[in-house]
Parts: sequence; C-alpha cells; structure tokens
Amino acid sequence: MSSLVFLALLCGAAAPVSAAPVTLRFRGTADLSLFGGFTTSTFAGDVTWDPAMPCNGNGDDYSVCRFDPEEYDGDPVPVGHLSIDGVDYSTRIAPYSRLEVFPYEWFLEFWFTPPHGPDALNVDRVYLWMWSPRSEAVGTPVFYRGWLPDDLAFLSRLERRTFVLSGPWNDPDPYLPSVSATTLFVPEPGIAALLVTGTVAAVRRRGGRRR
Repeated sequence: MSSLVFLALLCGAAAPVSAAPVTLRFRGTADLSLFGGFTTSTFAGDVTWDPAMPCNGNGDDYSVCRFDPEEYDGDPVPVGHLSIDGVDYSTRIAPYSRLEVFPYEWFLEFWFTPPHGPDALNVDRVYLWMWSPRSEAVGTPVFYRGWLPDDLAFLSRLERRTFVLSGPWNDPDPYLPSVSATTLFVPEPGIAALLVTGTVAAVRRRGGRRR
C-alpha cells in the first residue's frame, strides 16, 4: 500500500463519519420545450449537507433546512448546484430553497431568483422527491426525528423518485406549469462505493506504472 493511500485511510479514521459532509448527485433528461429548451434537455445537480447542521425541526414529523446562511447565523447550511444543457444555474439558487426530511421521504427544492435573460430557460423551480410507500405501509420510518442522514444508505430504501422542473408563477392564474424528468439517475450507495473502489484501483495502477 502506498504512503498516499495509507495517509488517506489514516485521515478518514481520525474523523468521525457523521462529521463529514454528505453529497447526493443526480442527473437525467427532460422535455423542456415548454420552457424554451430542447425536447431532450439534460440536467445535472447535487446537494451537500452537514448532518450536524441545525434545521427547523418538528419533533418526529419532519425537518427543514433552508439554503440561507443568515437564517442560521453563520452555521452550516446546505449547498446545491444545478446545470441545464451545460448552463450553470447554481448562482441563481434562492436562499429560501430547502432540503426537507420526513419519516418516509426526502425532498430537495431549488427556487431560482430572477432575472431571466432573453435566451434563458423559463424555469423557476426544480425539485427532487424520493419516497418509500412500502416503509410507510408497514410503519417503519426511513428517517428518525427528522435528522439529516450522515450517509447515502437511505437511497436503497427510497424505491420511488421523481424530478420535476416548473415554470414561473402567473399572477392572474397561480398555475405552475411543470414537466417531470424523462430519465433520472441517482446513484445507489453500492454504485457510489464501486466508483470509489474503481478510482482507488486506477490510482494504484498509475502509481505502479511510474515505478
């Protein structure tokens, strides 16, 4: 084992797992012709959270974490990114966007602040929703007391998921036009572990070639 790999393992062992930020990534395609995009527009995004960050809790029911540093007086808040057809929308994610955890579901919502450029997609909101009707049916919560999870093991228990992109509010008619993703990929914990293992193996092979 190389000294570099040993150092990485040593650093990982020194810090508690729950102290490390958790990042969930997702990507897919959607027909965004309704909003001025392509019929097969591509999107990609992620959200990172610190399991110890403060959230507005409601006992065992749910918790809400806003993307607003001022609300938590400088404490850690979620961090999110989103791109559509290669255009980065991350800087437009509004501070009132939120990450919610319920007993049987997990909900990420990005609201986007104006202005919309003349060629910008007319998308005001996107949300990723993952839930477990099977767990709810048997009364076995996926999440307890609304705490944010400290790893991605919960993904295998949320067997349903959807990603929705919505247009702007219409003042006379508060109908929010929306479309669901045609395809959606959220890596399972096993896939993520396989990718990490493959990366380590590639580093070791490259290191062997230099000797």
